[in-house]
Amino acid sequence: MARELAVNSSAIESATYDLTSGDLVVNFHSGATTTYGNVPPAAVLELEVAPSSGRYFNQNIRGQFPEK
Repeated sequence: MARELAVNSSAIESATYDLTSGDLVVNFHSGATTTYGNVPPAAVLELEVAPSSGRYFNQNIRGQFPEK
């Protein structure tokens, strides 16, 4: 079951997370969409509560988890 995340970012338009599969789907304002696999729930929570979701994403998710 996927749930929409609350993100605060000038780069990320929206994101959804599937707790069952560990897939994080990120939709960017540019129109691109990327799915990251095996993302742990703790990283998703930190993404949601970060002052800048985009900065957290770039430092802790992009390049750290496999793209699908």
